Amino acid sequence: MKRLLPFENVTYKTELSPTEIANQLRSSTQYTTLGKSISEKGFTIKRIINYRNSFLPIVTGTITEEEKEKEKENETTVNVKMKMNILVIIFMTFWFAMVFLACFATIAISYSSGFEVFYLIPFGMLIFGVLLVVGGFKAESSKTKKDLQKILQAQIVSCKKESY
Repeated sequence: MKRLLPFENVTYKTELSPTEIANQLRSSTQYTTLGKSISEKGFTIKRIINYRNSFLPIVTGTITEEEKEKEKENETTVNVKMKMNILVIIFMTFWFAMVFLACFATIAISYSSGFEVFYLIPFGMLIFGVLLVVGGFKAESSKTKKDLQKILQAQIVSCKKESY
């Protein structure tokens, strides 16, 4: 079930310093900043796309520098959270609630008056909605993960599908 949620946490490890990471993100032509600017402590960005996708992830990252135990070089950890726009989450929650109500109503009606083929429409809408959200978000989040891996010159340490 967690795979269907439009939220992801990804942890990257890189040899770049926080300043270099911030400079790499600022110089990237694939991403634009949202709200706060990009700093050595964190960032909020989203991909620049040439098409419309309301499910495009908003990427929030925190940058922490750690000292390696055996070597004198530092290693930087970038924790990234990807989620949909809050307005899209609110709209889709309302939309799914209405579709669930329609599903329950058709079940109740089918018990009293018998089954009709058109009673399957709300269930089809439910399946379509899930596929739309999951497909739209996951397609973009996988591109974002690969892009950030290149920009940060990093390795993905962990990738979790989390709820918020």
